[in-house]
Amino acid sequence: MTTYEPNIDEWLYLIKGNHIEHCREQELAIDNNIIPVLERPDVYVDAERIRKGLSLQKYFPYELLPWEKYQFAIITGVFLRQKGAEDDIYFHEIRDIIGRGAGKNGFIDFLALYFISPLHGVKGYNVDLIANGEDQASTSILDVGDLIRDPVDPRYEKTLNANFKAYAEKVVGKKMNAAFRLNTTSTKNKDSKRTGCVIYDEKHQYTSTTNMNTLQSGLGKMKWSREITITTDGHVRGGVLDDEKEQNRVILQEYNPDNRVFVNWFRIEEEDEWKDVNKIVKANPSLAYPQFATLRQRIEQEITKMRFTPEYFPEFLAKRCHYPI
Repeated sequence: MTTYEPNIDEWLYLIKGNHIEHCREQELAIDNNIIPVLERPDVYVDAERIRKGLSLQKYFPYELLPWEKYQFAIITGVFLRQKGAEDDIYFHEIRDIIGRGAGKNGFIDFLALYFISPLHGVKGYNVDLIANGEDQASTSILDVGDLIRDPVDPRYEKTLNANFKAYAEKVVGKKMNAAFRLNTTSTKNKDSKRTGCVIYDEKHQYTSTTNMNTLQSGLGKMKWSREITITTDGHVRGGVLDDEKEQNRVILQEYNPDNRVFVNWFRIEEEDEWKDVNKIVKANPSLAYPQFATLRQRIEQEITKMRFTPEYFPEFLAKRCHYPI
């Protein structure tokens, strides 16, 4: 198999070699959304940028899993050569639909710290985290702030304090003059925020694109602007996420050289698969790793007790399995 970059290669090996349970959307993404892009003569992978970015893992109390390192590589390291202009990131939009408990907030934390760091290297690259409520949106802001205030290793305190400053509602990358900041779908005055990246948390709850449109209209002014969705599925039908899922099916069906959207969709494929935690790995790949043994045990208990808690069944299928009914 052709090699591209170690973190990309590892995920391609796991999926194409059937070394991890996965849904057909994962194979379609590789065959129609990733490999044709990486094979283009005007596209290259900046392996050194990816390697340096992943070096930030030492500041976190956990190591990224293969699906997270793969996504990080695709998001930050795949570039398009442009005649007469600076090279551009290939994927300006990322759509990640992954099961509850997979560690999406930890991945958001890592991305955000990277984007406002000197390793990303774009001054003023503000990151807006969008959620439906302040408590939900503040989780990642607080987590990243805690990393700065109370480093996992005292040896990193000086370096972190030299590069970052944590406040109540934002974390600032001092050398890049960039902020990871709180936002909600109800926040007013979203105009003129000089946003480099918008991250949507739990988009399944969105019923309208009104506030999203305001933020999206501000993108493009900043180098390497990005929209990133990291969400579970949910119960709202006919909302923003359902519309995007229909678009995702089209994107994954065949390669389109004009498409700049990266789709990473995890789900079970048959309703009966909910009974087997090994099949639920299709919706939550983190369950395949020992770091998530506690979550795996929790899901096994939920499966065992399901006949006594039928009211939980729709929630379980939507959130754990990405098979809403």
